[in-house]
Amino acid sequence: MIRTLQRASCAVVAAALTTVAIGQTTFNVPSGSHPTIQSAINASVTGDTILVAPGVYNERLSISSKRITIRATNGPAVTIIDPGSSPSLTPAVHFLGAIGLPGAVFEGFTVRNHNGIGAGSSAIETGFQSTVNIINCVVRDNTRSSFGGGVTMSGRGSIINTRFINNHTDLDGGGLWTSINFGDILIQGCEFIGNSAGRSGGGAVLSASSVKNIVMEDCLFVGNSSGSDFGSLGGGGVYVRIDGVATEGVRIDRCRFIDNTSVAAGGGVGVRFEDTSTGSAGGRFLIRNSVVVGNESNAFGAGVRIRREAANVVAPVVAEIINCTIVGNSAADASGVFITNVDVGRVANSILWWNTSPSFADEIVQLAINVTGTSDIRHSNIQFADTYLNEPGVINGFPAFVDTIGPDGLLWSGDENLALSPGSPSIDTGDGAMDFGMFDL
Repeated sequence: MIRTLQRASCAVVAAALTTVAIGQTTFNVPSGSHPTIQSAINASVTGDTILVAPGVYNERLSISSKRITIRATNGPAVTIIDPGSSPSLTPAVHFLGAIGLPGAVFEGFTVRNHNGIGAGSSAIETGFQSTVNIINCVVRDNTRSSFGGGVTMSGRGSIINTRFINNHTDLDGGGLWTSINFGDILIQGCEFIGNSAGRSGGGAVLSASSVKNIVMEDCLFVGNSSGSDFGSLGGGGVYVRIDGVATEGVRIDRCRFIDNTSVAAGGGVGVRFEDTSTGSAGGRFLIRNSVVVGNESNAFGAGVRIRREAANVVAPVVAEIINCTIVGNSAADASGVFITNVDVGRVANSILWWNTSPSFADEIVQLAINVTGTSDIRHSNIQFADTYLNEPGVINGFPAFVDTIGPDGLLWSGDENLALSPGSPSIDTGDGAMDFGMFDL
């Protein structure tokens, strides 16, 4: 990144993290009257708290229209929900019905070994009318035959400081799937490690339909994979799908995408703006202050791939990459960033170097951009830059990172120090007046 990182605020953060009021009753599990978590849930009402002692709980949980807090007293390492690996039509943890703001809280658990089949059967499932905040959990070793191997979030809420490890789906969203959203979603401080999807979004799918904002910040994606099925849309790390009704936007901020792979496009990040029958979709995608390194794609855009799907997406489509370092990615073509058919395509204050293709070795390997309206490339360091040198502040100079190898001695493995050494041509060449638009207060 060329410019000093800025932290922008978004109203979704405050809304999602509002403290849930403690009710008049606290249930302790296990206890004589409540030996299971579900028995305490059945006895609770909105505002109550359920405190769960360490142990392995071989049960499935269903929470219907109750704004309650379910909290493990000693954290996810010792408090485990394991429903068993037999195929199941029901989730391991299911929030459903109308759960209003500030939402239910599910905190401090490991959820593992769930094997979901059919609709509505992720390990953790939240209904489209529900508001749920998932905090400090581990979601691991779960599978599902359709969407969302680990978590499906269909309502509003947040996922905070949660790890998604080795989850799988036959279709989209190995670790996480968000869909049919009617409110803001915040995903913050999460890790997506070694998840896989048969089609798209090995780590996560952010599917924005009728949603105001999806914000993902301070997250790590390592070793996720997507796409061998017919129709794969890509996104080895994360796949962003925007359709339905014109949305305000999806923002990815201060995230790292390392060593993710996609059989289709977008090894690290894949984004698609889709059309609808009314042609009303559109919106904005922004990735900023992020590192995309060592990802692979068998098609286009090993680092970041962004495209508008069809011409009848009539609402404005804006795609922005700001303050990012995108290096060491490998694809068949346009390995660093590939942006097509959007109304506004912007790349600013970024470094694109050492992205490789077996077929090409020019500026297009680092950045390929083809827009229907405005192409805005500025204040970036782009390897092999030729025509891009005509854009404001664009340079082609060895960036001089502190360490591109790291302690493990391997190139682009994720332990590099990509800070700029003294004398780097990228120092103090960014545009400090960048406007981040709707996401700033």
